[in-house]
Amino acid sequence: MSEKDNRAEKKQSDFEGKTMSAPEIMYDKPVELDKKDISLLMSLEENARLPLSKLSKKIGLSRDAVKYRMERLIRQKIILKFTTIVNPPNFGFTNIAWVFLSLWNVTGNKEEEFVSHLNNNSYITYVARVSGRWDYKIEITARNPGHFDEILTNIRRKFPEIIREYESVPLLKEYKLGYFPYREL
Repeated sequence: MSEKDNRAEKKQSDFEGKTMSAPEIMYDKPVELDKKDISLLMSLEENARLPLSKLSKKIGLSRDAVKYRMERLIRQKIILKFTTIVNPPNFGFTNIAWVFLSLWNVTGNKEEEFVSHLNNNSYITYVARVSGRWDYKIEITARNPGHFDEILTNIRRKFPEIIREYESVPLLKEYKLGYFPYREL
Protein backbone atom coordinates (compact mmCIF):
# COMPACT_ATOMS: atom_id res chain seq x y z
CA MET A 1 0.00 0.00 0.00
CA SER A 2 1.37 3.42 -0.95
CA GLU A 3 1.88 6.15 1.61
CA LYS A 4 -0.97 8.16 0.04
CA ASP A 5 -3.35 5.18 0.30
CA ASN A 6 -2.28 4.61 3.89
CA ARG A 7 -3.00 8.26 4.80
CA ALA A 8 -6.39 8.07 3.07
CA GLU A 9 -7.23 4.88 4.97
CA LYS A 10 -6.31 6.49 8.32
CA LYS A 11 -8.30 9.68 7.52
CA GLN A 12 -11.72 9.51 9.10
CA SER A 13 -14.71 11.69 8.41
CA ASP A 14 -14.65 15.09 10.08
CA PHE A 15 -17.84 13.96 11.83
CA GLU A 16 -16.81 10.40 12.79
CA GLY A 17 -18.29 9.46 16.15
CA LYS A 18 -20.27 12.69 16.50
CA THR A 19 -23.59 11.34 15.22
CA MET A 20 -25.79 8.71 16.86
CA SER A 21 -25.23 5.01 16.11
CA ALA A 22 -28.95 4.29 16.63
CA PRO A 23 -30.73 7.57 15.96
CA GLU A 24 -34.14 8.14 17.42
CA ILE A 25 -36.53 11.00 16.90
CA MET A 26 -36.41 13.28 19.95
CA TYR A 27 -38.80 16.06 20.87
CA ASP A 28 -36.62 18.86 22.18
CA LYS A 29 -37.10 22.60 21.91
CA PRO A 30 -37.31 23.58 18.20
CA VAL A 31 -34.21 25.19 16.73
CA GLU A 32 -34.35 28.17 14.36
CA LEU A 33 -32.85 27.38 10.96
CA ASP A 34 -31.69 30.13 8.62
CA LYS A 35 -31.57 29.91 4.81
CA LYS A 36 -27.97 28.63 4.85
CA ASP A 37 -28.83 25.85 7.34
CA ILE A 38 -31.81 24.83 5.20
CA SER A 39 -29.71 24.87 2.05
CA LEU A 40 -27.04 22.78 3.80
CA LEU A 41 -29.60 20.22 5.04
CA MET A 42 -31.23 19.96 1.61
CA SER A 43 -27.82 19.43 -0.01
CA LEU A 44 -26.89 16.75 2.54
CA GLU A 45 -30.23 14.98 2.06
CA GLU A 46 -29.54 14.90 -1.67
CA ASN A 47 -25.96 13.65 -1.20
CA ALA A 48 -24.42 13.36 2.28
CA ARG A 49 -21.08 12.35 0.75
CA LEU A 50 -20.39 15.76 -0.78
CA PRO A 51 -17.01 17.04 0.40
CA LEU A 52 -17.03 20.19 2.50
CA SER A 53 -15.35 22.06 -0.36
CA LYS A 54 -18.24 21.31 -2.75
CA LEU A 55 -20.85 22.01 -0.08
CA SER A 56 -19.22 25.37 0.62
CA LYS A 57 -19.39 26.37 -3.08
CA LYS A 58 -22.99 25.17 -3.38
CA ILE A 59 -24.15 27.04 -0.26
CA GLY A 60 -21.94 30.11 -0.60
CA LEU A 61 -20.02 29.76 2.65
CA SER A 62 -16.41 28.96 3.48
CA ARG A 63 -15.42 25.35 4.13
CA ASP A 64 -14.86 26.16 7.82
CA ALA A 65 -18.29 27.82 8.08
CA VAL A 66 -19.96 24.74 6.56
CA LYS A 67 -18.05 22.45 8.93
CA TYR A 68 -19.02 24.64 11.90
CA ARG A 69 -22.69 24.60 10.86
CA MET A 70 -22.67 20.82 10.43
CA GLU A 71 -21.11 20.35 13.87
CA ARG A 72 -23.71 22.72 15.35
CA LEU A 73 -26.58 20.87 13.63
CA ILE A 74 -25.22 17.58 15.01
CA ARG A 75 -24.94 19.04 18.55
CA GLN A 76 -28.50 20.38 18.28
CA LYS A 77 -29.69 16.89 17.22
CA ILE A 78 -30.94 18.21 13.87
CA ILE A 79 -28.55 15.84 12.06
CA LEU A 80 -28.74 12.47 13.78
CA LYS A 81 -26.73 10.31 11.41
CA PHE A 82 -25.13 10.12 7.97
CA THR A 83 -26.24 6.85 6.42
CA THR A 84 -26.71 4.78 3.29
CA ILE A 85 -30.06 3.91 1.77
CA VAL A 86 -29.87 0.51 0.10
CA ASN A 87 -32.13 -1.08 -2.52
CA PRO A 88 -33.02 -4.52 -1.04
CA PRO A 89 -34.53 -6.07 -4.21
CA ASN A 90 -31.20 -5.67 -5.99
CA PHE A 91 -29.55 -8.08 -3.56
CA GLY A 92 -32.29 -10.65 -3.23
CA PHE A 93 -34.79 -9.18 -0.76
CA THR A 94 -37.83 -8.71 -2.98
CA ASN A 95 -40.57 -8.86 -0.35
CA ILE A 96 -40.84 -5.66 1.67
CA ALA A 97 -43.90 -5.01 3.83
CA TRP A 98 -45.06 -2.85 6.65
CA VAL A 99 -46.71 -4.67 9.50
CA PHE A 100 -48.99 -2.89 11.94
CA LEU A 101 -49.45 -4.51 15.34
CA SER A 102 -52.01 -3.92 18.07
CA LEU A 103 -51.07 -5.14 21.55
CA TRP A 104 -53.06 -5.93 24.68
CA ASN A 105 -52.41 -7.27 28.21
CA VAL A 106 -48.96 -5.73 28.05
CA THR A 107 -46.70 -5.53 31.08
CA GLY A 108 -43.61 -3.30 31.06
CA ASN A 109 -41.19 -6.20 30.87
CA LYS A 110 -43.09 -8.01 28.13
CA GLU A 111 -43.20 -4.90 25.94
CA GLU A 112 -39.47 -4.34 26.48
CA GLU A 113 -38.83 -7.96 25.49
CA PHE A 114 -41.07 -7.52 22.42
CA VAL A 115 -39.26 -4.36 21.27
CA SER A 116 -35.87 -5.95 21.94
CA HIS A 117 -36.87 -8.97 19.83
CA LEU A 118 -37.92 -6.71 16.95
CA ASN A 119 -34.75 -4.62 17.20
CA ASN A 120 -32.53 -7.71 17.17
CA ASN A 121 -34.12 -9.27 14.10
CA SER A 122 -31.99 -8.28 11.10
CA TYR A 123 -34.94 -8.72 8.70
CA ILE A 124 -36.91 -6.07 10.57
CA THR A 125 -35.56 -2.80 9.20
CA TYR A 126 -37.85 -0.33 10.97
CA VAL A 127 -39.60 -0.29 14.35
CA ALA A 128 -41.79 2.54 15.63
CA ARG A 129 -44.30 3.00 18.44
CA VAL A 130 -47.33 4.74 16.95
CA SER A 131 -50.69 6.05 18.15
CA GLY A 132 -54.16 5.27 16.89
CA ARG A 133 -55.53 1.86 16.02
CA TRP A 134 -52.07 0.28 15.97
CA ASP A 135 -49.38 0.30 18.63
CA TYR A 136 -46.37 -0.55 16.46
CA LYS A 137 -45.33 -0.19 12.85
CA ILE A 138 -42.49 -2.39 11.65
CA GLU A 139 -40.95 -3.01 8.26
CA ILE A 140 -39.96 -6.53 7.30
CA THR A 141 -37.55 -7.05 4.41
CA ALA A 142 -37.62 -10.67 3.27
CA ARG A 143 -36.30 -12.78 0.39
CA ASN A 144 -39.75 -13.94 -0.74
CA PRO A 145 -43.34 -14.34 0.55
CA GLY A 146 -42.48 -17.60 2.32
CA HIS A 147 -39.58 -15.97 4.13
CA PHE A 148 -41.82 -13.03 5.09
CA ASP A 149 -44.42 -15.45 6.50
CA GLU A 150 -41.71 -17.25 8.49
CA ILE A 151 -40.52 -13.98 10.07
CA LEU A 152 -44.03 -12.79 10.95
CA THR A 153 -45.11 -16.22 12.24
CA ASN A 154 -42.04 -16.31 14.49
CA ILE A 155 -43.02 -12.96 16.03
CA ARG A 156 -46.64 -14.06 16.52
CA ARG A 157 -45.60 -17.38 18.11
CA LYS A 158 -43.11 -15.73 20.44
CA PHE A 159 -45.62 -13.12 21.71
CA PRO A 160 -49.14 -14.64 21.37
CA GLU A 161 -50.26 -13.31 24.75
CA ILE A 162 -49.69 -9.64 23.80
CA ILE A 163 -50.35 -9.45 20.03
CA ARG A 164 -54.05 -8.80 19.66
CA GLU A 165 -54.17 -8.01 15.95
CA TYR A 166 -51.90 -7.32 13.00
CA GLU A 167 -52.12 -6.22 9.41
CA SER A 168 -49.42 -6.50 6.76
CA VAL A 169 -49.19 -4.07 3.87
CA PRO A 170 -46.80 -5.10 1.06
CA LEU A 171 -44.70 -2.30 -0.41
CA LEU A 172 -45.12 -2.19 -4.19
CA LYS A 173 -43.40 1.07 -5.14
CA GLU A 174 -41.98 4.05 -3.28
CA TYR A 175 -42.58 7.48 -4.70
CA LYS A 176 -40.82 9.58 -2.10
CA LEU A 177 -38.24 8.97 0.59
CA GLY A 178 -37.03 11.99 2.50
CA TYR A 179 -36.59 13.08 6.06
CA PHE A 180 -36.27 16.84 5.78
CA PRO A 181 -39.75 18.37 5.63
CA TYR A 182 -38.78 22.02 5.30
CA ARG A 183 -38.58 23.14 1.65
CA GLU A 184 -39.31 26.87 1.81
CA LEU A 185 -36.34 29.15 1.34
